Amino acid sequence: MRLIIAEKHSVGQAIAQAVGGHMEKHDGYVQVGDDLVTWAQGHLVDLAAPDEYKDHDWGKWSLDTLPIDPTPDWQYSQRWQQQHTADELKTIAAAVNYLSEHGISNLDELDASLSSVSDRAYSIREGMKTAEQRMKELQKLMEYGRNYQTYKPIQDEYRQIRWKGKQEKFAEARRAELTLWDAANRYLHANLPKGTKTLPIAEWEQEYADLKTQRDSDYTKLKETRAEVAELQKIRKCVDIALRADQPEQMQSRTKRHEQER
Repeated sequence: MRLIIAEKHSVGQAIAQAVGGHMEKHDGYVQVGDDLVTWAQGHLVDLAAPDEYKDHDWGKWSLDTLPIDPTPDWQYSQRWQQQHTADELKTIAAAVNYLSEHGISNLDELDASLSSVSDRAYSIREGMKTAEQRMKELQKLMEYGRNYQTYKPIQDEYRQIRWKGKQEKFAEARRAELTLWDAANRYLHANLPKGTKTLPIAEWEQEYADLKTQRDSDYTKLKETRAEVAELQKIRKCVDIALRADQPEQMQSRTKRHEQER
């Protein structure tokens, strides 16, 4: 059995026809007898022929001009440029550079990379949400903890007054402070382990500072990762454009094959 991999669908179909024999079409490949013919996803761009590079003498090949390597001054074929807008050309050129730099050579690798980067962005954001929720909790604990400590002496003084009239006058004069202490007392009792004797405000402050540092770092990573997701999505769109441009060629190949079969 042989495995034959063509550069694109239309070439794969042509090879299968040339191999001859009974053909069975499957999802992504064709079986011809004992041989399997499959294909990659084609090209993002059509490069210019050597003789189209006006600043090089590549019209006639010789040992002096081989190997022909237009890097980094690649040019697109005239026909291909006519099929795409100037903005598309710039976008696709950037896409080709990105794919080359990151070693992505086919559609499956591109989709896998996009999925992986998207998952990483989601994971970073979920971690940030957890940290931000804890930071909100710590902010309340610190706020109520400080109020509790600040106004505890006033509450103690109020409770030590034995005469009702004097106590009422004191409460009226210090109503704001007593209200803040009461709110802090109720919140802390509801949100701290039973039997807590001291308030670890310094520890809360340190935990909050550590979480904030981590969140700020994660935010930078998230921006970078989301930018990478956007870049990959743009590249995926370029691939779709290239594949759509390749469809007329595939239709033409099918038409010629049908005419030959007649």
